[in-house]
Amino acid sequence: MKRIKSIYSLNVGLSLMSFVLLFCISSCKQSGWVDEIAKENTLVNVLSVNQDANVPLLLGKDTTLTISSSPQSPTNGKLQWSSADESVAKVSQNGVVTAAGLGTTTITVQSTDGGLRKASVEITVIDKVIYATSIVASPVALNTYPKVKTTITTTVLPVNTTYKRLIWSSSSPGIATVDQSGAVTGVAPGTTNITVKPADGSSAMATVAVTVIEVVPIQTININTVLTDGIAVDERLVIDYGVSPAAATKQLVNWTSSNTNIATVTSTGIVTGVAIGQAVITGTSTDGGNVTTTLTINVMEGKINDTFTDGVTPRWIASSSGSTAAVQNNVLWMTMNNPTGPSRRGDFRRTNTTLNIGKYPVIAFKFTRPLPVNGNVFFDTNQGRWKQTTGGGNNVMPSLTGKDGLTVYYADMAASNTFGTSGFTLPTTAAYTFSQISVGVADMPIAQNPLSPYPVYWIKTFKSVAELQAYIN
Repeated sequence: MKRIKSIYSLNVGLSLMSFVLLFCISSCKQSGWVDEIAKENTLVNVLSVNQDANVPLLLGKDTTLTISSSPQSPTNGKLQWSSADESVAKVSQNGVVTAAGLGTTTITVQSTDGGLRKASVEITVIDKVIYATSIVASPVALNTYPKVKTTITTTVLPVNTTYKRLIWSSSSPGIATVDQSGAVTGVAPGTTNITVKPADGSSAMATVAVTVIEVVPIQTININTVLTDGIAVDERLVIDYGVSPAAATKQLVNWTSSNTNIATVTSTGIVTGVAIGQAVITGTSTDGGNVTTTLTINVMEGKINDTFTDGVTPRWIASSSGSTAAVQNNVLWMTMNNPTGPSRRGDFRRTNTTLNIGKYPVIAFKFTRPLPVNGNVFFDTNQGRWKQTTGGGNNVMPSLTGKDGLTVYYADMAASNTFGTSGFTLPTTAAYTFSQISVGVADMPIAQNPLSPYPVYWIKTFKSVAELQAYIN
């Protein structure tokens, strides 16, 4: 009997436990508890306060802070607001800040879903509002085009105005719109006024007259530059071009190079030779029509076309001890040295220079020698002076006078191709690179005082003397 009773008791206990378990599962399912366990929570991952980084608040007043967050529907969207110093300002759990005392405190809002996202803003409690008295906008008038965005800048006075925020508006948004940072966007041809006012309610105001111009697109880009020959390494070439129709609204063209290792070009069309080879320069209209044109640039071996431009470091330098070189008004001015001896010297030199006398046998130098007769002028290289076997190479360069009355000295290496006392000659079917070439301007008697700077205008190579004569005349 005792055994039967024990089994009966066990069965009753098991049945009771089963009932409780079934009841719990049924109740939990009805209450949604089981679903909550399986459900994936969506956390707040972005949280920011919409106001400026520092918000002035008048003592005894309140303001409501607003926030932006994402995603839009988090599982737990409850936020916790707090103030770092409630003696300065308190904040409710709805974001309402109430000023309590003068000073600055930080108001923080953070998520309560475990993601610990937070944002903060400084509240400065003040006892007086300094209102804006004037707003200066720049530019005062603006010409723009449809779809073009231009930002208007402003200066608010006094500089310690309490409320820095400005309110922008357009009298005709169908002509041009403006956002709250002052960026104006053209919409359609016409005129409108952009107005900016302070958010403090003062009477200060500025107005910008905006004219949106209808765009007349470029149809063709016409290059006027004619290149009968290529350009030289280091040569600068300004592309001369025009556009049609002549009434095109935006006539600017942007220039690019297909190979900047051969030739570079600025966006405004200044080409510079870099190395021997070929590059294609492309001009593209900037009015959105993407009209293009091209100019093929060949950088030629052995060609020299050196001029002097203010602000650009020249390849030619002073090489005589004590002499100096300076570029001014697009001329290289050479000042000779001032030794204690009977004469002065002031050579100008170029390093690592390649000549190809098979293509360009004539090298010419346009400069005015310090003394018209006395002293010596010669073409020198690291292999010796040109025609040095004849009269030491002094004053053997012939000269021509251009239509401007200035003298050009030259060496025709097709007629005479010897350098130095050893009789070095240049190859006629290939290029040769000198480690240096120079024009010697030496032995100028101090007694005649040739101390004023003498001008060097250019150094160029030519295919013949006839070509040089045609160029200077």
